[in-house]
Amino acid sequence: MSLFKFALQACSVLILTGSLAACAAAESDLKQSEEQQREEQQAEERQDEQYSYAHAAFGGDLSTAEADLMASSLPSHKEVLEKFRARFIKRTDIRDYSDIEDEALREVALLYQDYWIETLLDPERRPEQELALLKGLRVVVDKYENAAAADAVISLEQLEELKNNPAFSGTRGAATLRLEDWLEGRGHSLLLGRTAPLLDFMLWRNTNTFTKSVEITDGVEDVTVHHLSDFISRGWQRFAVLEYYFGVGGWTNDGGIFTVVDGFDVTSEKYELDLKHEARHHADLKYKNLSADDLEYRAKLTELAFASETLENLLAVFTSSADRNSQNAHQVAGYFVVKHVREELNISDTNAEWWKGFDPNQIRTAARDVLARNTTLLESKRTEYGGLLSERNADK
Repeated sequence: MSLFKFALQACSVLILTGSLAACAAAESDLKQSEEQQREEQQAEERQDEQYSYAHAAFGGDLSTAEADLMASSLPSHKEVLEKFRARFIKRTDIRDYSDIEDEALREVALLYQDYWIETLLDPERRPEQELALLKGLRVVVDKYENAAAADAVISLEQLEELKNNPAFSGTRGAATLRLEDWLEGRGHSLLLGRTAPLLDFMLWRNTNTFTKSVEITDGVEDVTVHHLSDFISRGWQRFAVLEYYFGVGGWTNDGGIFTVVDGFDVTSEKYELDLKHEARHHADLKYKNLSADDLEYRAKLTELAFASETLENLLAVFTSSADRNSQNAHQVAGYFVVKHVREELNISDTNAEWWKGFDPNQIRTAARDVLARNTTLLESKRTEYGGLLSERNADK
């Protein structure tokens, strides 16, 4: 019950006893108290805008997290600070992966966990840290394969090349994909490669596969859907955000749509929107030159075009996580989705909840129109399509 509602009930009693003056005074005091509470809450929200642990985590940079959390006045940040220290400083809140029976896979999982901690705390040394990870992974493979077979997974020659060209992150990601093939050959279901900006490691036990027709803005996409469950590792994003947020919810490739269903209500609108998000990715596989930023941009617009009960939450997430300069494609895409939908609706104010006052249909229509124009541009340009990268550079 709000303080103001309590005041009204208290006043009803005072009126019945003839104490009108006392009623007015009590109501005035409680209104002031409630106003003070609102101001304190707004101050906390402004403080929260100054530092967002989740924003930093999804961006792959927790180098200043401890100091920023210590400086925060938000009560909730005290809990985050405690969990952050347990995981990243004391390393007491980490996995030993004793539930993995395959010793080779357990060693790989531990190497990735150590890499995540090191590179999130010191992202400037990421190329060096990733080279160390690959060397450690090669040592693991050497235990179970002869030299020629191990070279086919992670070659010593390639490691030397990476040492001399530390900035070439694409090759480091590609090397882990061959490791993925090797581990799948040992009977495991996993996803390696890079979820920018870090190298990722996702591992699960169960897969349920079926076909489904998914409606998106410009038609129906017939896809193979893989429900993934009983996860052992949910990847670096989930690890970085201390399990406060969902992390990677799915991905798409030529084999279909892969969706994480652990802890997910598959009857919810959020699940349906995630399917549409991935179905857009599936439809966009035909555009071979699209960057990760552009793929996420088009998928997020697709979500907005269909969102109903989750619309405001989506807009809040896209707005709060928006970062034009991030290495995380989701944050870059969120920035341009918000920018272009606001422009479509002729919104110029800087209100954080800029969607307030608009009919949800206006927002859904704006998202569809922005996406349709992007598709028209993409179809007309094809290989010459500059995408969001061109706009990012033009904005500088």
